[in-house]
Amino acid sequence: MLKTTATSPEEGTIVADRMPATGKPTLGSAPIVLPLVAELCLELDRAGVVYCHWKSNNALDRSASGENDLDLLIARPDISRFTEILCRLGFKEVQAPATKQVPGILNYYGHEPSCNHLVHVHAHYQLIVGHDMTKNYHLPIERPYLASRREEGIFPVPTAEWELILLIVRMVLKHCTWDTILARQGRLKSGERRELDYLLSRAAWHTVEQHLAEHVEMLDGEFLKQCLEALAPQASFGARVSAGRALQRRLAGQAVMPVWHDVTLKITRRVTRKIRSRIGVAANKKRFAQGGAVIAVVGGDGAGKSTSIESLYAWLAGDFATQTFHLGKPRWSLTTGVIRAAGKLLSYLPATAKADAPPSIGLLLRKWTLARDRYRCYLRARRFASTGGVSICDRFPLATVEVMDGASARRLAGDRSLGQVAEWLIAGEETFYRRMITPEILVGLKLDPEVAVARALDRDACEDAEAVRMRNQALWNANWSGVPLQVVDAGQSKSAVLAQLKRVIWSNL
Repeated sequence: MLKTTATSPEEGTIVADRMPATGKPTLGSAPIVLPLVAELCLELDRAGVVYCHWKSNNALDRSASGENDLDLLIARPDISRFTEILCRLGFKEVQAPATKQVPGILNYYGHEPSCNHLVHVHAHYQLIVGHDMTKNYHLPIERPYLASRREEGIFPVPTAEWELILLIVRMVLKHCTWDTILARQGRLKSGERRELDYLLSRAAWHTVEQHLAEHVEMLDGEFLKQCLEALAPQASFGARVSAGRALQRRLAGQAVMPVWHDVTLKITRRVTRKIRSRIGVAANKKRFAQGGAVIAVVGGDGAGKSTSIESLYAWLAGDFATQTFHLGKPRWSLTTGVIRAAGKLLSYLPATAKADAPPSIGLLLRKWTLARDRYRCYLRARRFASTGGVSICDRFPLATVEVMDGASARRLAGDRSLGQVAEWLIAGEETFYRRMITPEILVGLKLDPEVAVARALDRDACEDAEAVRMRNQALWNANWSGVPLQVVDAGQSKSAVLAQLKRVIWSNL
């Protein structure tokens, strides 16, 4: 069904080489289709998958550009082929939070590298409708709905009559029940009103009535008109509540739960969401169905590591459960606080140690507590990733780079004989670091040491040039054999580095 494959606004709709490096894809008033969206439609057509873009078809240009979700209804016999194509194109399945999971509706995300845009495919295998918090009704009309599809640009879409029927039902269930009206959600939003006007201008009412008579026996044309009138801006409270209650009764056989349960759940979730927002608890985000990942970005001074981590977090956190973890400066535990406080007091005592003396117990204690706190931070990152989240780690300790973060007490002690307590602390530090398993995704920002020195001096005139040079050289002179390091050239521009980072990370998630 994909007919347009031109690569310029003058020839068609697909524009690949003029996409901005970041942000949403726009190009004046010319219609834009992301290459990934175009390829998906083409592959689905080649495989003979029966599907359609089933709603919000007055804004197909926003779906084609990746600005809106792709709400696709797929015929059940074609689900396996549809899923195989998504996987082949690099889409990842993600799970909505538990309160928003609906059987028959799955979420997939793909990465378009030409503009670093994430494409969200909202895959529907059943027509599930209702309020956004519960989605309580299943309308078993998928077959006639899909049978009516026609081409509209690159997407097959249902006829305006079928889409109008479904939109009226959806809007009444969403806006015309007493609980939603009392919650100040009783009026259509501007986008919903535009979609309704768009479909009313294109649908033939006699065809709407014919579809209802043939396929939706619980509804009829006269009742649907009453529902439509209840959606009008001037409709009274009584007319809206009456239409909502009547529609719920007619659809009782298609309800997942009784009306009282549906209302109770909506109210409970509204209150919970408001409480969470008041106390500053972050909203639940989608998690990767195949499991999350610990991502570590390593690099010397001047390689742009901190900036890259901030950008990666901003890119992923909008849609997915994402956290950053700084293992270089972890949060102190109570044990660390007590030991550090005691060490501070002891530091005021007169010191008689020689310059070549072995490391003191106080120093070894600090090394041990630091390793312990880093391990605790690592555990939080690992546990978060195990539940499908993305953990982005800064200064992840690596055994291959000794001058960076990692076990150092043994190196300080050298070959000198130490007491039992000191040996225990040294062994304890090493044990904590050994327990930190290499991340699933390890990305190294490689930068020429001299370029790193120049960048560091530009940023801070007091920076020790030799220390910067040594750390960068140590990072890339290390033995990386057996370590799944993905190298990114940090000598490129910031936008190019970030684009390469996103490609590497998405392909390995």
